[in-house]
Amino acid sequence: MASKHELSPRSTTAHKKTSTNSKDMDKLPTATRILIETLKEQIKTLQAEVKEERARGEKAVREERDRAEAREKRFERVIKHGLDRACSTIKYLSDNATKAQVEATPLLHRTSTTLEDNQRHNCKAYHGL
Repeated sequence: MASKHELSPRSTTAHKKTSTNSKDMDKLPTATRILIETLKEQIKTLQAEVKEERARGEKAVREERDRAEAREKRFERVIKHGLDRACSTIKYLSDNATKAQVEATPLLHRTSTTLEDNQRHNCKAYHGL
């Protein structure tokens, strides 16, 4: 039985890295040299495309993050404005309630006094019959 090393695909000559220095390239058939050069160019092209795509992806991520931050700031401004308005409304209502209470207190006192006077008067009139 063959050893593990012998069965490994790396141990076969077909999978060994082809040296591309000028001495070795001169020994290769022309078609093989052309194929190697074509593959090198394709690899460079693909690497450039990957680099561009990565840059586009990073740019898209930055732009989306910037849009999200802008949205968040807008929401914060809207919420702050709403809270400011709510606080102003509450203060206005509180001030008016206090003012109404101050104005109503003497009226309530007079009304209460008048009711007591009327009740006494009515009782005297009723008992006086």
